[in-house]
Amino acid sequence: MIEPIFLDLEYGPNAPFIFIIGVMEDNEIMQWFIESEDQEEHDLSKLLDMVKERPTKTWITYSGVSADVPILKKRLEKHRLRLPACFKIVDLFYDIIT
Repeated sequence: MIEPIFLDLEYGPNAPFIFIIGVMEDNEIMQWFIESEDQEEHDLSKLLDMVKERPTKTWITYSGVSADVPILKKRLEKHRLRLPACFKIVDLFYDIIT
């Protein structure tokens, strides 16, 4: 049985960093509005802590495989951070629709 947690990132082609991280778990929505690269590093660290604290959860995205996860990895690399091995993803577009 999947234990879902939903992830959505907002970023743009001209934005120098991820500007919103959204997570929904058990009908609770958490959002981080990011205004600088320093804040991005801090909030990405909080996201990584969430992933580590929930090793059995499956992170649900829409177009995450082709969009959100590559951007997430790129921004984590910029801050010398990395996704934990326990990060599992189901992409509603990639895995289910296609």
